[in-house]
Amino acid sequence: MLALLPVQAVAASEATCHLTVTAMNFGAYSPLATRPMDFTADVSVLCTAPDETTIPVAGSIRLIADDASGAPHLESGRKKLRYQLFVDAARSVPWTSSLSPPEFSGLVSGALPFRHRMTIYGRIQARQFEPGVGYYEDAIAVVLNY
Repeated sequence: MLALLPVQAVAASEATCHLTVTAMNFGAYSPLATRPMDFTADVSVLCTAPDETTIPVAGSIRLIADDASGAPHLESGRKKLRYQLFVDAARSVPWTSSLSPPEFSGLVSGALPFRHRMTIYGRIQARQFEPGVGYYEDAIAVVLNY
């Protein structure tokens, strides 16, 4: 399982925004699988305003990876399993800490909250024989700037 950990927002607006994320549950890995394992997680932003005045809100959702090699991996004890995160369903645009972060914008008021949802796409490549069968986990920080 990959836990995407929301980090408290960095604000530059009168609006108050909150970030929520779902876990990406990969399940049990088998090196005998011939196809990659694909899974998703949702990242949601909810912004509210203090009064009925409509104000613009804009921001970005940034990934913070703690692995200096830039190659994320799930762990099970000392065993490591490589995976990648993507910002598109085709899994052609990797989501990395060096990528320009996905952005959002809209209007918010006390009567009309602003909601933004994005899906993060994960993939474990098939035929990673060294790690072996098992359950693996990792955690990544996701930061909301607005």
